[in-house]
Amino acid sequence: MGEKKEFITSLAIMFIVICASFIWINIDDYIPRGYIIEKYDASFTNSGLLYENYTYRIFANKKYHMLYRKWESPLHYGYSTGARIVLLNVTLSDESIDYIPYIKDDAGIVQILNNSSASSSHIQYIEENAEKNEAGIYVPAGIPKGVYTVKYVFRIVPKLQYDGHHYMLRLILASEHPKYERVEVKFPNNFVVYSLPYLRETNKNIFEGKVREGFKIKFWVIFTNTEGFSEFYVDNVDRNLLSVASEESFWESVSYWGGWSVAHIPIFLIIIIPFIYTILYVLWGREKKYEVSEDVTLPPAERPPLIVNFVFKNEGNHLDYGDLLISTLLYLHKKGYIYISKDGKSVKILKTDSYEELDEYSKRVLRYIHEMAEGEVLDLDNLKNKITNARKSRNYEDLEEVRILSRYLWIEGKELDKISSKYMKMPPKFVEYLLIFGVFYIFICFLTAFIFTDYAIYSLQALLLVFLYEVQAGLMWWHPEVLGKWKKDYYRERLKWDKFREFLSDEDRIKEVASIYSSVLDDWLIYGYALGVGRNLKKNS
Repeated sequence: MGEKKEFITSLAIMFIVICASFIWINIDDYIPRGYIIEKYDASFTNSGLLYENYTYRIFANKKYHMLYRKWESPLHYGYSTGARIVLLNVTLSDESIDYIPYIKDDAGIVQILNNSSASSSHIQYIEENAEKNEAGIYVPAGIPKGVYTVKYVFRIVPKLQYDGHHYMLRLILASEHPKYERVEVKFPNNFVVYSLPYLRETNKNIFEGKVREGFKIKFWVIFTNTEGFSEFYVDNVDRNLLSVASEESFWESVSYWGGWSVAHIPIFLIIIIPFIYTILYVLWGREKKYEVSEDVTLPPAERPPLIVNFVFKNEGNHLDYGDLLISTLLYLHKKGYIYISKDGKSVKILKTDSYEELDEYSKRVLRYIHEMAEGEVLDLDNLKNKITNARKSRNYEDLEEVRILSRYLWIEGKELDKISSKYMKMPPKFVEYLLIFGVFYIFICFLTAFIFTDYAIYSLQALLLVFLYEVQAGLMWWHPEVLGKWKKDYYRERLKWDKFREFLSDEDRIKEVASIYSSVLDDWLIYGYALGVGRNLKKNS
């Protein structure tokens, strides 16, 4: 694949990653559900009464039998003592449906409301499925699909704090809950109210927003008198409660925006990386245009197989060790350093000196042959049997000998970098820093999950987003031919090697040219293996 095609393909993948990241960060909107809470609206009065309306849209016909809400605080019905929530009434908007209003209090006792008739089996069903501090409706026949509103009336018997001037109530309306598509909560105008950052004040003491699954609906309510409350409990405190409410809501905001930022910073990076990639390609990596003949039937230059395979075929990315070894053996055979038998089963060393003209890898191959040979001849079948027997018998010494000698054929990364640097400029170091930043950001995700525990879902979402970010940064790093740049006129030579490889893959053209120039067959095989088409070439030659 050419440089321009690589760039366009990588860019297309990057834009797919952008789409995936937006879907993931808004995954709540795409998860199919049997029902949604379209709206939750509540009104809190001076007397401590709380009116709630839950509007549900049911998609699954008669799949669900219960609509309910839970409290963190103790929930009661009738007379009791202590700070608590007292249920006064539960009704369903659609009177055509037979339903049973119920409560399961903090002691786990189920009570049926409004003198509704309920059989023992109905009560047993509620006892088995409802949780403590839960109120709702039960429809034995199942709830038909449609839109329904469940209305609750509660009396809040609060545990207040008092600083000598102000009373404060920490009111948590929801904690464990599905997603609320729309929320609206109203308080009396004479109250001072602080809220969480995702519930904005649209009018005086009217708060609206959209609440994710499991996020709290919490308020700090400040007032100066308790005349409307029929019952309440008080703790005296020394601190100014206006300051306390302001400070607590501030740190909740810090926690929320901290979690939110952890998830959205990778999205920002995912969006800008394609633009960074494009700018780097245009300013740094784009090569000059060269006109190259379509019909290249001879090697563009006489180069060692290592350079052809690593630099001109794989553009400094990796080595094809199998093809490279065969190509180098053929290269040494042509140069007169070794003789390969016609059946290809043995290699004889012809020269033991004058290695100066050879590249480093060819010298290594010769040293390997010399060490493994017996009487200057390496029998490949014997070598294969030796390795196989050492593995089967688990003879450590024999196997270790083979391993040590095989290291002659391995080239370390630093050596490869040195080779590639002679022919091309690598991508800017900035690309590697992007990858390293992604690894560091994973640590940040885990850290913030522990710090911002109420919003840990953002940190979990960020982990996948970091993976997507690393995919993008990896595309920039994985294709150095796109952001790297060839030195001198080596790019032109690389294009010629590409055309030569195409020629060697064309069976008809090979036969046509071979019938005229039989002397080129050796070079074709040497560089055919170096270019990765040697086996097919040998089959057709």
